[in-house]
Amino acid sequence: MPNLYMLVGVPASGKSTWLKNKNIVGVRCDPEANSMIISTDDYIEENARRQNKTYNEVFNMSISWANEMADRDLEFAIENDLDIYWDQTNLNAKTRKKKLARVPSSYKKIAVVFPIPNREEWLRRLDSRPDKTIPRSIIVGMLRSFEMPTTAEGFDVCKVV
Repeated sequence: MPNLYMLVGVPASGKSTWLKNKNIVGVRCDPEANSMIISTDDYIEENARRQNKTYNEVFNMSISWANEMADRDLEFAIENDLDIYWDQTNLNAKTRKKKLARVPSSYKKIAVVFPIPNREEWLRRLDSRPDKTIPRSIIVGMLRSFEMPTTAEGFDVCKVV
């Protein structure tokens, strides 16, 4: 039975770092991997590198394409019974529920929640990404929209990192 790991957390809460620290490799990086990382950020960053620009410079023109590529990756992962690591913010129940509906019942669905670090640490992390900034008003909206995932949404397991 393949697993879906839906990462849940605000930007700079440690989601992508967690994947790197666990040495999780998606199929785009390694054809022998039994997993797929679904990440629009990966595609936006790839596009920025190709154009020798920053994430911020290409975000608006890349986000639609990145979403299309993430959808394609999801379909490929499901067709090939790969474990899926969904690396986006996934902050509220409505958004998560729509995504969970796309994943077959043959998957074990696991929410992996990344709490907000203490304020100083979190601001340090946000500020350490000068080419990938998010306006503070957007961040405040994200904080307000956060809802802790539950099994009632369709998860088999909810765990806090």
